[in-house]
Amino acid sequence: MVKALGSIIFFLALVISCPAQRSFEIDQDKDHFQLSFELISDLVIVPVEVNGVALSFLLDTGVDSTILFNLSEVDSLEVKNATTILLRGLGAGEPIQAIKSSGNELRIGKATSSSLSLYVVYDYEIYLSHRVGVPIHGILGYDFFKDFILEFNYPRQKITIYKPEAYRSKKCGKCEELPLSFHKNKPYIRVGG
Repeated sequence: MVKALGSIIFFLALVISCPAQRSFEIDQDKDHFQLSFELISDLVIVPVEVNGVALSFLLDTGVDSTILFNLSEVDSLEVKNATTILLRGLGAGEPIQAIKSSGNELRIGKATSSSLSLYVVYDYEIYLSHRVGVPIHGILGYDFFKDFILEFNYPRQKITIYKPEAYRSKKCGKCEELPLSFHKNKPYIRVGG
C-alpha cells in the first residue's frame, strides 16, 4: 500500500472500450469544474442533489449503480417510476427487497443527469452515518465515474472533474502511475510484478 505524503494528486481515468452515451453532462459548455468533498475515515463524501433534495453521498468506484439509503430524515424526497425488486450483491446472504427508480435528476456540482436510474434500499445494515458521524444518504459509483476523469487533491479536499476529451495529463514528479483495468464496470489497480 502506498501512503500519501504531502501534496498528492490522485488521477482516476476511466476508459470505456466501447462508445456509450453519457449519463452526466457538465453545465454551460464548460470542460471541467471543482467540487469540495469531506474526507472522513478515508471515505470521500460529496454533496448530491436528487430530484432537488440536497443529500450527502459516498463516492465508491466499486459500486455499479447509484444507491440511496438512510432516508429516514429526508421526508421530502420523491423518487420517480418506482418498482419493487430483489437486489443481490450487497454482502452475503439472501437478496434484499429494494426499489428501482428511473428518470431521476441528479446534480453533483456542475454535472447533471436528467434521467438516472437508482436503487432505494430499506432495512439493510448499510447505514454509514452512525459510523462516520455525518449523514450519508447513498453511494455514487460507476454511473458518475464513467463519464468523467476525476483528479483528487486530498490535502485540499477538492476534486476536479473533467470531460474526457478536455483532460490533459500533467507531469508530477511525486506521483506514481499504476496500471488500471476494468472487470464488470469495476476498476482494479495492479501493484507489484
